[in-house]
Amino acid sequence: MNSQSNKPKKTNDLERLFQLWNLTPANGVLARTYLTDDRADDSLLSGAERQIFALLYSDEGHEVNELLNKLAPPDQEEIQAKVLKLLWAIGGSTAGFAAQPGQQIYNTDNEKSDELFRFRSRILGIPAAAAMDAEEIAAYPRGVDQTQRLRRLAATNPDALVEAQRLISDTWNSMPGGGQQYCSDSCGEIDDLWESMAVGVLAMVLLTAVKQDGTEKSLHKEQEEVVLNRVEAILDHYDETALSEQDASLLKAYIQAGDPTAPFPETSRPTAWQREPLDIFTENYLLYKMAAKYAVMCTAPAVLFGLGDDSRLSCALRVLTGIEIETTLEAILLFLPEDRDVDALDSLIPHIPGGKVTLLRFLVMDGQNYREQGQKVAERYRAGGEEAANLLNIEEYERLGRLLPDLKHSKDEAWINALHDRIVLCILNIFDKNSQREIIRDYLEGKEAFANSAAFLKPIRNENHWIFNVDEGILEYRKLAGWDEFACRCMIVLCLTCTGNGISKPLLNNKDEKQTIDAFVKALPALGLPVRDCMTVLATMCDQIYDEKGKKLLIKAVRKHFVTEPGLAGLADAARNSSSSARIMAVEGLETLASTLECTEEARRALTACAGDSSKQVQELLMQIYLSHPDWDQDYLAMLSGKKAAQRILAAKVLAGLDAEKYRPAQKKALSAEKNAKVMEQITALLVNARQEQ
Repeated sequence: MNSQSNKPKKTNDLERLFQLWNLTPANGVLARTYLTDDRADDSLLSGAERQIFALLYSDEGHEVNELLNKLAPPDQEEIQAKVLKLLWAIGGSTAGFAAQPGQQIYNTDNEKSDELFRFRSRILGIPAAAAMDAEEIAAYPRGVDQTQRLRRLAATNPDALVEAQRLISDTWNSMPGGGQQYCSDSCGEIDDLWESMAVGVLAMVLLTAVKQDGTEKSLHKEQEEVVLNRVEAILDHYDETALSEQDASLLKAYIQAGDPTAPFPETSRPTAWQREPLDIFTENYLLYKMAAKYAVMCTAPAVLFGLGDDSRLSCALRVLTGIEIETTLEAILLFLPEDRDVDALDSLIPHIPGGKVTLLRFLVMDGQNYREQGQKVAERYRAGGEEAANLLNIEEYERLGRLLPDLKHSKDEAWINALHDRIVLCILNIFDKNSQREIIRDYLEGKEAFANSAAFLKPIRNENHWIFNVDEGILEYRKLAGWDEFACRCMIVLCLTCTGNGISKPLLNNKDEKQTIDAFVKALPALGLPVRDCMTVLATMCDQIYDEKGKKLLIKAVRKHFVTEPGLAGLADAARNSSSSARIMAVEGLETLASTLECTEEARRALTACAGDSSKQVQELLMQIYLSHPDWDQDYLAMLSGKKAAQRILAAKVLAGLDAEKYRPAQKKALSAEKNAKVMEQITALLVNARQEQ
């Protein structure tokens, strides 16, 4: 630097930066001189000791960025260039982790990413910039702007990427012992395995862009060998996998033989090729360290895109899907080139255990569905949809249904029966006790009359349970079979034993919510469930639905089917014998009927019969209703001598609220005959308050 103003001014900040970079003492001295001494030029960098920079994207990474912004502000490109040169001299292709820790990895702004790449290219050259990109992709595989940029570069300047591979290899090979701790939270001590990741990324983009014939054929062949070496590097790291040295030797021999039609080697720990279809994604994985998984993620796409005349790559792909099928498929979908249609996956299908069926299953495993690309993949391999559906759990089937909407409509009775069985298992898994499971199984299988649902389930009522995957299954079953008895039994189980948890999705997850809710409310009494139990179920649902629109639709359906003249007797029974929230709902319905000429008297008798209710909320509601009907005073007077204390207290409060002076004699008479201390206290207080108000 020629200007004193360009020098870092805060020595403490500089020392802290060196500490965060974990520089060796010699590199610390060199860095201090190079960045602060005007006489120091780039020749000083030849004396740098090689180090591999650690990946920083936590608090330490943020601190590095803050210090860099202070010591090398954005408007001072000269000092920024010196910092980059210094870091490259020390860390080679890993310099990007120290120069922009975490920012490039998480950056979603393509313009800023391209600007950073251009800056690195101006200062260090395109190969160095590409090498840093590859390292960052390997550190956080994601398949977005950096990969797209490298693919464009591979199409126009493939030699730059070949040179970038050499720079990466030189970085790692120059380290004593192959390297140092690179990513301490997950990867542990690594060497050429991590190198294989970044080199594999570059091989992937080269094999995507480079043709297998003409002048580029030799380059393609060269990259094929690079990829094969990367796969062998993965197999050589026994401490990263559950494979023994003998297993690894078998797999490497299989690759070198280059015959994908030969039986896949049987290893001591079974690969995906040795498992049953249902167990392909559920057995323990053979790779259990993140470094090995990331190496597969960065290598697998390169293997697929390099498939051609060399059948060893086909065997290598089969090895990767065998030892780490989820990571392999995730990487291939993640890094599928933007300019290639999903038919590029056709060459993958023969090398996946289970073929297109396994690919479809993977597509819906974690809920991502791989966005728009997932839709295309599902459509192309829909022929495996029926078979895949038979291996999916309920939640996965629901996701597959979103990708292939017509799949669920093509199901026959056998599929509905299979879904029925899967739902039963999911519901049974909610309960811990065998005695509870026996009750639930018998109930769902129809061994107890539908009308007797509440009594049969009473031993396990109102317990809180964790619901998982049940609501999706009921939703799909209901879409296929409607609100038949089994679907209704499932909902009743959730309401009467799980306090309504899990009921929203089957009711509200469609465009025709009004019709869905109405059909369910109608089905319960039609199947024989007593009104009192219907109201308990529906009130529990109402308590659990937080969507106001859904709640209003449910209340409207209840009024339509139960708050009617023919239904008054059942409603009156529910007002006395349902759950507390259901009694409130029933009392509100009776109040509505009391305003109709045809039902006034019967509704009045039903409402006054509820006066002894033990629920505070019901008592408060009845109080409001009774006060709005002063013409029912003879009923209230009769309640003063009722059997239940709550009934007598309510009557006294209502009469005092209507006209305390008018009903004082009746209140005094009731007090003189009262034996319950609590009731006596309440009536006495009412009389005193009434006198004071006069």
